[in-house]
Amino acid sequence: MATLEDAERQNSHLRSLAAVLFAAAESESSSSWIAAVLDARFSDQDGSIMDKVRVEKPDGSVGSISLPTEATLQLIALGDARPSGQDRWYGLLLRVTAEGACDVRFNYEPSCTDDESFYAS
Repeated sequence: MATLEDAERQNSHLRSLAAVLFAAAESESSSSWIAAVLDARFSDQDGSIMDKVRVEKPDGSVGSISLPTEATLQLIALGDARPSGQDRWYGLLLRVTAEGACDVRFNYEPSCTDDESFYAS
């Protein structure tokens, strides 16, 4: 079961990760943007982390930006902070808007790391 300590530890990493994602979208987007979305998957089998960042633009198009090294380090720390047992999550969808609002969703399905089409979208 996830504890209050688990939540506080994860929130600290999520706040830092959201700030880095916002800064990356600001610096790498060649035009205005609506939101930056980080999709990350954590494998317990081999310890790997798959990630991609997409930027939503006002015209409805979607672009890609690189994940800065600082964000990768935050993802590693966040992966280590995940709870164990039934509360363990394997996927993370972090959406940060240009106005600074954040939304986080967790995927509790271990097989989410097996998605062969992950990088296609």
